[in-house]
Amino acid sequence: MQHRMVPEIGDLISECFYKGELSSAPKTWDRTFQQILPRPVVWLTTAPLINRAEVSSGLSFNNPCEAKMVHDLLARMNVLAESKNSKWRILVITGYSEQKHALVRALASACPQLSALSIECNTVDAVQGREADVAIYSVTRSNSMGRLGFLRELRRLNVALSRGRQYLVLVGDHHFCCMAAGENPFRRIAEYIEQNPAKCAIKEFKN
Repeated sequence: MQHRMVPEIGDLISECFYKGELSSAPKTWDRTFQQILPRPVVWLTTAPLINRAEVSSGLSFNNPCEAKMVHDLLARMNVLAESKNSKWRILVITGYSEQKHALVRALASACPQLSALSIECNTVDAVQGREADVAIYSVTRSNSMGRLGFLRELRRLNVALSRGRQYLVLVGDHHFCCMAAGENPFRRIAEYIEQNPAKCAIKEFKN
């Protein structure tokens, strides 16, 4: 039994990584961000955007479109948190060091104004054992070759998606993630989200 996450997140983790054998202790979902994140699990898809593709940087990758989307999402979340006079811990996660740097740069000027949010950006490998109120996972990869790279590693994805207590947000091209070649744990995640609309949502993010 897990006690960290609201059951809506715990159920996704259970079904996609533990064959349904992980149960969740009762925990009430805080609806502070429901206006922009209508369910505890939300995939904010970049699929309709023409600038959604990854950018290679040496042996790593970054995704400027996703970095901007995370920035804009956090700005809107801060407004809602301030309206409730609440403080939220946010963990922004990515598999790639170059995307971590892109996220840090995107948020550098904004963070002082996001007074209701305590934000940390880091790679998946650095956040094992950590938790926050909201976990935002930047997928980063989106390419015409259907290449996921090491994102296909099940253990890493499990770590990334099980950090959030109240909200789990995936930011990325869900069409690419469904169609990527080879071993692909994202396909199961996207299918679960689509099949459980009472707990999860896939939506476009619009300012």
